[in-house]
Amino acid sequence: MASDDVESGVHVERFNMRGVHGRQLFEGGDQERQLALDNKDNAVLAAAWPRTSSMLQAIAMSWKEDSERQDLDAAQRKLRS
Repeated sequence: MASDDVESGVHVERFNMRGVHGRQLFEGGDQERQLALDNKDNAVLAAAWPRTSSMLQAIAMSWKEDSERQDLDAAQRKLRS
């Protein structure tokens, strides 16, 4: 099924599946980096299905960007402490 709406829904659901999580005060984005790697690995496994693989790559990129935001937030908290 080639549907941008379905892919967008999967992207949102993959984010929501994480649920509530915690982190140490100065931890940074290590958790998100691992999620990005997991999705990137899944994209490789789904290479036979280009649209699925592309969607998983996009999800991985979102997690990577989130990891960078978390790194920045942690660095700013360190500077303020």
